[in-house]
Amino acid sequence: MSEAWETKRVVSHEEAKAAARRLINSHFRNEDSARVSIPANPDRDDDLVLMSYIAQRERGDAAAETAIEARVGGAYKLQDGRTFWIDAPVAREIARRVAGGRT
Repeated sequence: MSEAWETKRVVSHEEAKAAARRLINSHFRNEDSARVSIPANPDRDDDLVLMSYIAQRERGDAAAETAIEARVGGAYKLQDGRTFWIDAPVAREIARRVAGGRT
């Protein structure tokens, strides 16, 4: 679900980096400064572009975790014929660590 301030288009990594660079530069009055407008323009304003990028990444990470969890959970047949189960909480933790890179 998107917020009112979020752009409807996908924000690329490069666009987010450029927006961050402009915001940082505006603090020191270096090079080009941040793009802002009143009323706010979610397709152009650097602060809103960055917030959109973060929101899009959060949704993507959640979807990736769900997909990994579904693939990891369940029964595995061991070489000696026994069955090994990975239950939902363990699968969820594996997915969280893989998708988020956290320990």
